[in-house]
Amino acid sequence: MRRIGKPLALVACLLVMARASALELIIPWPEGGETDALMRPIAPFLAKHLAEKVTPTNLPGNFGATGVLEAAKRPADGSAVVTLHEYLFSVMRSGKLASDLLAGLKPVCGIVYVPSILGMSRAALGSKDPKAWLDKSKKLTASWTLGPTSTNFMMLAQLEKATGLSLSFKQFSSKSAAVSALVDGEVDVAEINPEVLLDPANKGIVPVAISSPARDPRLPSIPTFKEQGILVDYSVHRGLAAPEGTPAVMMTRLEKACQAAAADPELDQHLAKLGARSVFMPAADYANYLARNRAMYKSGIGPAN
Repeated sequence: MRRIGKPLALVACLLVMARASALELIIPWPEGGETDALMRPIAPFLAKHLAEKVTPTNLPGNFGATGVLEAAKRPADGSAVVTLHEYLFSVMRSGKLASDLLAGLKPVCGIVYVPSILGMSRAALGSKDPKAWLDKSKKLTASWTLGPTSTNFMMLAQLEKATGLSLSFKQFSSKSAAVSALVDGEVDVAEINPEVLLDPANKGIVPVAISSPARDPRLPSIPTFKEQGILVDYSVHRGLAAPEGTPAVMMTRLEKACQAAAADPELDQHLAKLGARSVFMPAADYANYLARNRAMYKSGIGPAN
C-alpha cells in the first residue's frame, strides 16, 4: 500500500508558506459598534497563536451583508475570515435581502458568547416576587429594537412559547431606548445582556433568569432558565467563517488558533467588561449551531421585522 502521509504533510506545509503571512479579519459593521467592540479584541490573540499579523477590516453596509458577501469573494487560501452572528438570519427573515448570506462561507469556530437575560421592570414589579409574577401573568409588554438586524426578540419569543405568556411587543429605535423603557416601567420585560446589568444606571431592572448553561460568575445571583423551570435556550455566539474552498489544513490551523485565543484568560477578562465571554465552539459544532438558529428564525416566531 502506498503511504501518502508525508506527501500530504508537505502539501500542507507548502500551502501555509504560499499564502500571504497575514490574516484579514473582516468585520461587517462600523468601527466602534457592538460587534466591532466584541470581535476586534480577538485579533491580537489570533495573531499570537498564528504567529502572523491579523488586521481587522471594517466593511459595513447593507445590514451587514456587504462585508459578508465580500468575504466570500476573498481567496480561499486561509488569508481572510469574517465575523458572523445571528443578525444574518434576522436580515433574511425580514425579507430585506434575498441573498443567502452564508453561501460561499464555511464556519471556522464560535468564540465570543453573549448570554441573554430576562429582565423585568422594578417599577412595574413593585414588591412582587419576579418568578411568581411571571408565572401568574397572562399578558405583558416587552421592548425590542426594531430593524432587520435585531435579534433581541428571539429569547422573548421562546419565553412566550415555553410559558404560554402573551407578549405585546413595543418597538424602539435603539437598544439604549429599549433598556430605558424597561428601567422606567414603560414595558414589563425585555431581553438584556450582562453589560446592561453591570451598568449602575440600570438598577431599575430585576434579572429573572440567564440563558447560559451555568450561572455567570460575574452575576452569580441570577439563576439559569433551567433552574427556574423555563424551557428557554437562546444566546448570541459570534464566530468566524472563511471562504468556501479554503483547504482543510488552513481551516484546521484557523480553528486551533481560535481555540487557543478563546482559552486565553486575558481575552476573557477583556470581554467580561463588555458583558461577553470567550467560549470556543469547534467548526462542526458552530456549523450545527448556525443551522439550528437559522431554522429558528425561519420559523417566524416573534414580532415581524
